[in-house]
Formats: sequence, structure tokens, C-alpha cells
Amino acid sequence: MTKPDIRRPKDIDARWLTAVLREGGVDADVKSFTAKNVGTGQIGESVRFVFEYARDVEGAPRSLVGKFPSPGDESRAAGVSLGNYWREVNFYRHLASSALISTPRCWFTDVDDATHEFVLMMDDLAPAEQGDQLKGVSIATAGIVIDEAAKLHASHWGDDSLDDYAWVNNTPKAARPITPEMVKAIWQGFTMQYAERLTPEARHIGERMVETYDVNRVRNDRPRCLTHNDFRPDNMTAPSRRKSAARTRPRCWTGITPASCRAV
Repeated sequence: MTKPDIRRPKDIDARWLTAVLREGGVDADVKSFTAKNVGTGQIGESVRFVFEYARDVEGAPRSLVGKFPSPGDESRAAGVSLGNYWREVNFYRHLASSALISTPRCWFTDVDDATHEFVLMMDDLAPAEQGDQLKGVSIATAGIVIDEAAKLHASHWGDDSLDDYAWVNNTPKAARPITPEMVKAIWQGFTMQYAERLTPEARHIGERMVETYDVNRVRNDRPRCLTHNDFRPDNMTAPSRRKSAARTRPRCWTGITPASCRAV
């Protein structure tokens, strides 16, 4: 069987899923499957594929989750212009194994460098649940998440080899999809939308961040490391409420975000 190609969820069939499993080292034959969207999908689409096999095979997963470009033209254009799809595929190809942070196993991933069409097939972390930034998290979960962030930062602390990757933000070869002018415009819109909820202190901090955005972006007088710049509950999975937190630790994984991989 040939290597899987890049395709959208509507074009996926049992033969393609079988090729994905074999790409991951499992000699199983998918007889049939169901597909259902999961998550909120801001600028990408995530689909859970649940399998029925022609025969029992050890190590064959009951299901996988696939990530694809957004079906919406505007959201997809944002994902392409910001390099999110390209960046996520390359993270799993080149850095996931050394980043020390908890990530789902990647069974297959590929991206078209010209069009940014991509596919990422990975372990289904169910019954873990997607976080909710509006509800927040418990102190215990926050502590585990901070530990994960520290692992990510430590994994490539002071590592100049990150400069070899044009897809990692803030490296010499990286494009600059977000400019100081864009940050200023975003901040202005934010302050108009949430004017009544912003404290004077929060407004001052935001204004200072906008004023110094470009200065801080290019500072090189400190150790650089790999960071996840959309590190929030919506981009993480947490233990199911039906399971003990001692049994299932939250896993942080790079979602399709404005700057999921960054050298700072």
C-alpha cells in the first residue's frame, strides 16, 4: 500500500486510514469507520475517526483524531498567512520528540509547502477533555500545566540549532506574519470591545506591551528557548471529570495557533 496523501476529511476512506495505520507500524485493515468533528476549530478542523477492523491486530487504536485546514475560506486564509498549518506539521516532524512536553503520538503528518494543505493524524486522547479558558482551571491543574511549560522551555534552552528552522517564529529565516502595526490595531480593537472590564493596571500593561513589541521581539541579550505562544486551556486536554486527576495528567499539545512554536 502506498503512503497516505494529503486530503480533506470528506475524501478520507477506509483504504487511506489503513495506509495511515501502516505508516505508524500497525498492520491492520480498516473495514469501516465513523467520522465526527471534535473541538471548536478556530482556524482548523479536527475530526475523530472510530474504526472497525477486518481482523484483530495488537496495537491497533480504536480511534484517531485528524487535524485539517479550516473548511471556512476566511479562517483557512488566516491559518495559511500566519503559517500555522506549516508550523504544526513541522513541530511534530522535527521537535515533538525532543520538546519534553506531553503530546499525542503522531501517526502520520504531511504538508504542501506551496498551498499549506496539510493533515495530522494523532492519538485520540479521549476521555480527556478540552479545556475552557472562560471557566478556568483548578489550582492543581494549573500547577501541572506550569510544569509542562517549564519542560518545553528547558528542552531547547539556549539552543542555537532552532535557527535552522524557518518555521519557528523569531528565527533569522522566519517570516514575520505579525507586525507591530497589526499588534497595535488588535490592541485598539480589544480595548474598544472590553473597555468597561479593563482595569487601569491592565490597560497600562497592554499599552506598554504594544509600545515595546518590536524591541522585545528582537532582544538577543538573554537565553533563547522554545515557547508555545497560545498556551491556554482551550489548546490543552485535561483529565475527564469522570476520572481521578491522579490517573490522568493533563497533556499540553500544540494546537493550530498564531505562534505555537517560537524562539524567544
